[in-house]
Amino acid sequence: MDKTNTRDTIFKTAVVLFSRKGYHGTSVRDIAREVGIKESSLYNHFNGKEAILDGILAYQMDVFDKAVHALDALKSTDVDDLTDPVEFWMAGTREFLKYMDPTSGLISRILINEMYLNQKCREFYLDTMTKARKDLVKALFSEMRKKEMIRDCGIEMTADHYVYLLQGLEIEHTLRELDGEDPGVLKNELIGHITLFIQGLAQ
Repeated sequence: MDKTNTRDTIFKTAVVLFSRKGYHGTSVRDIAREVGIKESSLYNHFNGKEAILDGILAYQMDVFDKAVHALDALKSTDVDDLTDPVEFWMAGTREFLKYMDPTSGLISRILINEMYLNQKCREFYLDTMTKARKDLVKALFSEMRKKEMIRDCGIEMTADHYVYLLQGLEIEHTLRELDGEDPGVLKNELIGHITLFIQGLAQ
């Protein structure tokens, strides 16, 4: 493997191991062994386990930022013609999820697992990701209010409530998926909750 590929393999291997065994339950030796390199060789690519974690958090924020920019599609002619608030919201959700790759899904699991144990993960989840989600939802609700898709409901507090609903479901569904429940069933359940929430704003 060349240097770039080796670094990427280390990164993705660490994501998988952290999601399965936890950050504290995974050693640099574990990662190196899984990649098939010497432990000393890993340090040619990352300064250590915490540096890998820093890279994981940066990756997650980068994916989120790209997904947010993808929501410019909401200004396209096709989406702009949507008048039903649920259809509008789901169109935006589909655009957003195009950028949330399997690695990002595993990182979400790491954050849920580690936010109780790791200060850096906790701060990232609370101060970075939660704030970014709230800002995004506020912007979308404001757009929907301008289009008169939803009633005047106090955008900031409503956005907070939506994010809290989403994060609670995210934690519950992660646990249920770990216990073997069908991800497709959980996805449909999530869509049901979102639909109910958005319909409530339109009434």
